[in-house]
Amino acid sequence: MSKLIEMVKYARIPLQFNARAGDQVLIITDTNVDPLVWQALAAAAYEMEMHPTVAITTPPPYHHANPAPPAVRAMQEADLTLCVTSRAVIHSPALHAAMKEGRRCIAMEEVTPDMLREGACTADILAMMAQGRRYRDLWTRGNEVRVTSGLGTDLRASIQGRPGYVCAGQIERQDGIDLYCAAFPDGEVGIAPVEESVEGVIVWDTTAHQVGHLREPITVHVKAGRAVRFSAGDQAEALREYLVQHGDEHSFDVGEISIGLNPNSPVTGIIRVDKKLAGSSHIALGMNVDVAGRVASRTHVDGVIRRPTVAIDGQVVVDDGRLMV
Repeated sequence: MSKLIEMVKYARIPLQFNARAGDQVLIITDTNVDPLVWQALAAAAYEMEMHPTVAITTPPPYHHANPAPPAVRAMQEADLTLCVTSRAVIHSPALHAAMKEGRRCIAMEEVTPDMLREGACTADILAMMAQGRRYRDLWTRGNEVRVTSGLGTDLRASIQGRPGYVCAGQIERQDGIDLYCAAFPDGEVGIAPVEESVEGVIVWDTTAHQVGHLREPITVHVKAGRAVRFSAGDQAEALREYLVQHGDEHSFDVGEISIGLNPNSPVTGIIRVDKKLAGSSHIALGMNVDVAGRVASRTHVDGVIRRPTVAIDGQVVVDDGRLMV
């Protein structure tokens, strides 16, 4: 019981910033999620005089598959939907359509009880939003980005004409962006690069969707916006096979370049928090039409670079894992 009480304290935070008394709060979860997580969120909503409803489904078959149809229909009656699933659903076609219509959502895939007690969940949301907006302006005004790292990342892309976006705990409408959500724990700011302009090498060195904590770096070779080769070990092959099995012709397109903002995020081996690490960068393959890109795909796979250097139009905005803005 004491553990649940601790969790409720932090479960209140995403509700505090994104809902109010009287709101209908839908919690979509599945049988692979620890029940303490959705219980804490439902208890927090009830304490705050909201009306929680919990929809428990079987697990999504892959990251960013549509939730079960009854859960999607329930979203139409909700003021806020918490996606507390074992695999991510926020970039799914159903969630994209709902957010485009103005439905507020919070991505909380892979959340564990400990994530609602310590670490990334304790960060100052208002501070991250303020910093994120400054970075978002740099992305939006920029023409070109270059990401490098000591382990061999060297990626260049045009970002001309693309709007940046911030996702740091507080849901807000952003110019040109369909994504109408926050995440929890949260803290990132990113952009969809001009797809065919992306060239170079990505070295994910920390965590990646589907394979978790990386025992050795995964090197991704990119040509004309598309991942053409994965190298290094069984995890690289497992990730490639996952995209072949569950993806489509656009699953290998580079769809996102983002910067982590959360100063309290530890390295856990779980992408939900690891991609929020302050000063990290995650680069995604797949779906980005919800953030003003052109990649419409069944899949969206993130990989984390722990200590990148990121330069926008030659200005270093992340220096070897240190936020400079």
